[in-house]
Amino acid sequence: MQKALRGAEGRLKTAEALGLCFFERGQFAVAATVIRRAIENEPGGDDEKIGLLYWLGRCEEEQGKKSGALGYYQRILSLDINFQDVRHRAHSLAQAGN
Repeated sequence: MQKALRGAEGRLKTAEALGLCFFERGQFAVAATVIRRAIENEPGGDDEKIGLLYWLGRCEEEQGKKSGALGYYQRILSLDINFQDVRHRAHSLAQAGN
């Protein structure tokens, strides 16, 4: 899968899948690095990177970086209020911050 990141096609989906693999193994910092690199370096807007933003938010949340997670969730909410469970997650983090 890491070789697929070097190819031009499907880099966003490949980065998301690779990040998810690390996330599922509990390697949240590694997952965040893979996902953040794709968000920052690959062409496309937030609408094309919505899955990456979600998993980066989940990584931040798992690492106790609640304000960072909330920021990613808010970016998603501005695009699609019904994406996954992001509305619930954003609400829970906002309530915890009060």
